[in-house]
Amino acid sequence: MNVLIVDDSRVMRMKLKGILTGTGLPLGQVYEAGHGREALALLEAHQVDALFTDINMPEMDGRELIKEMYERQVAPNAVKIVCTTEGLGRLRDDFMRFGVNLYIEKPFEAETVRQALLEVGRRLAE
Repeated sequence: MNVLIVDDSRVMRMKLKGILTGTGLPLGQVYEAGHGREALALLEAHQVDALFTDINMPEMDGRELIKEMYERQVAPNAVKIVCTTEGLGRLRDDFMRFGVNLYIEKPFEAETVRQALLEVGRRLAE
């Protein structure tokens, strides 16, 4: 399972990557991007099975990234997981319309991420 972590905070990317590698679940490549534009380039160049993205980022935020992925059909089968400190409110409907599968609230526990990955595995197996 190849994963892309998109967050403008290097510390948050490192934390999530550490949690992912510590789950004991089979991981392939773990890619990192600091904003949506960088993420799109990685998605176009590599097979990604799961995407973890923040919402608030410079250049292209998580909402714009998800919308662009949907409209351009970039990594259409990737499981999309939004990680945010914000309440999603009305954004939840927008995200669902564009194919977001799961939401994780920051700060999150390692077990929450592990459960999200297990869900990714289940969805990929379907």
